[in-house]
Amino acid sequence: MAKEYFKDDYTIDQFLAQFEQRPDLENLRKELKSYANELHTAMTDILKTETEAIVNLAEHLTNLNSKVSDLSTPVFQLHEEIKALYHVIKEAEESLQAHLQHERAAAKAHDTLSMQSNLKSTALYVNTIIDKQLSDDTDDLAALERAVNEFSFQSCYLDELYLGEIKKDNSAVETEMRLKSLVNEIFIRSLKNNNQKAIVCCLRTYVSLNQQNQAETIYSEKIIEPVLTKIITNQNLERNHYKLNVLYQEALAVLNGDVKNLVDLVNSNSGLKGFNFVINSYWKVTDKLLQENLSHVTAPGNPELFQRRFQDTWQFLYTIASKVDPSLIYEASFQEHMKRFNLPVYFEIRFQQISASFETDIIENSQEVASEDSFLKLKISVAFWRSLNHCFHAEVFLSHLADQFIKLSQLLLSRFLFYVDSVIQNKSEAASSEEFIVNLMVDVESLRKSLGLSKINDIPNSVYKIIPRDLWKFIEKIIKINDNKLRVTHQKLKDYLISYKVEQSLLLLQQIFDIPRLYRRTNKFAPTTESNYIREVVSPLEKFDRKNQKLLQSNLNDIMDNCVHKIGKQYSVLVKEVLHSVCKTEESLRRLKSRNVNPADDSSSNSRGDLSSDESKIREQIKLDVKYFVTHMSPFVSATGQSILDSLIAESGCTL
Repeated sequence: MAKEYFKDDYTIDQFLAQFEQRPDLENLRKELKSYANELHTAMTDILKTETEAIVNLAEHLTNLNSKVSDLSTPVFQLHEEIKALYHVIKEAEESLQAHLQHERAAAKAHDTLSMQSNLKSTALYVNTIIDKQLSDDTDDLAALERAVNEFSFQSCYLDELYLGEIKKDNSAVETEMRLKSLVNEIFIRSLKNNNQKAIVCCLRTYVSLNQQNQAETIYSEKIIEPVLTKIITNQNLERNHYKLNVLYQEALAVLNGDVKNLVDLVNSNSGLKGFNFVINSYWKVTDKLLQENLSHVTAPGNPELFQRRFQDTWQFLYTIASKVDPSLIYEASFQEHMKRFNLPVYFEIRFQQISASFETDIIENSQEVASEDSFLKLKISVAFWRSLNHCFHAEVFLSHLADQFIKLSQLLLSRFLFYVDSVIQNKSEAASSEEFIVNLMVDVESLRKSLGLSKINDIPNSVYKIIPRDLWKFIEKIIKINDNKLRVTHQKLKDYLISYKVEQSLLLLQQIFDIPRLYRRTNKFAPTTESNYIREVVSPLEKFDRKNQKLLQSNLNDIMDNCVHKIGKQYSVLVKEVLHSVCKTEESLRRLKSRNVNPADDSSSNSRGDLSSDESKIREQIKLDVKYFVTHMSPFVSATGQSILDSLIAESGCTL
């Protein structure tokens, strides 16, 4: 057992597991004691053989520790020397930085003093030219431009070099103000005299001074505003019978006149950059005067006037923006100006007008026939078409509300189709009128054609032609959806009309059950003509076909075919039922006679012929009725309907 302790794969856990299942704990104790003794012996042997090596290792470690301790002093000294050297270098760097900063400041002060001196000299030179300009009657534009260029160069160089840190001398500031004032005076005088050479010279000076906005302000205040102030007034609006577009045309005449000439002059000189007289001069004045002098022109309570003035204003603003860039119409100032017009209120008024009018027509005129000059048959259809066209009328529609008017048109269509569905589903009084249903079918088909496109990309010839071109793809999808809705509704009306005609006929066909009663035990002669009920079934169908040839056209064939098919199918069932009843009665009578009548009487009775019996008369009457029905209905059926008629003939046993 002891040998197991020294095996390479020995584990104490496995050893204990072997003894846990055994009840002899005394043996386990002995084995563990033996194992401990073996370990002790092994440890003793190791200490005996390895003692010298362990002692040598301990001595070496002690010597190493002593030598490491001896190194701490020189390392500390090196640390202190490096630290001292770092402080010396840092102080030298700071001293050098301070010296360089002082040199730069001295150079800057020298340069500033030199530049300020140059600016003062230039200011004196410019003042001399200004004084000469003011004393002379004529403008020396060349000298003025040279003075401006020199002063502008010195001033701008000083500003840009030191980013505004250096404050200009009072004399330089005063000279700059005098120079700008002189240029402004010459510019105004040149504009009034239409001196293009002087105007170009002044504009160049504005560019040199970087004062393009000053030129735009001068032009707007001194030239544009005095003219537009006389145009954009309540008095002028009243004088022109409150036609806002007349004022806009007068204002555009200014834009196309003096303003255009100035803009063309600027564009023809490549050096004149940074000017926008249309927007920054003309438009700013126009916007201000319109909002101050004509604040009431939006007319929110008058939808007709509101729509007209909105259209005129938008076109006016678009014309102004187009002089520079059409996309500027969506710039903030233009959009803010158009916000004066309350579009949601306008649409709400139009919505109430259009929808309320249509709803009133549904309530009051839903079953009335329209006038003959209309392509629609019913007033309700005319009301829908009128309301739909109202949405896209030139005096109602606004492109800014295109999505809202499109939604309104869809709501009108949904309301119209809902009315048609309610007529069918609720079987109202109108639904009991065959003429009304036919007219409604015709109108739905006419509306489908009118709302659709006769050919691809034919929107310019449709009711949607006023809608902006960028929405045409969307409109084409709407047209397809509407076409599908109207097709479904048209099919519903057709199915209802077929069902209506079939129900009428089936009620009359029930009279076939009266035929046996008419001939049984009545001694009536054998029939030679069809029954009244079958004429009452056939006659309305033929009349319906003759009456609606022009109205229903191709739809009529389908309606008649379905009617005859369904009526013929049910008629066949009724004929079969009656003939089956006749056969049963005949069989019963035959059995009864076989018991009560002798053979001689029976043969005598049979010799009188089939038509002498009541059952034969009944069969003959049914044959006549079926023949009449098939003869008159055959022209209206297709191959499927003909198979039903053939089945009916076979069931009745008649021959054509």
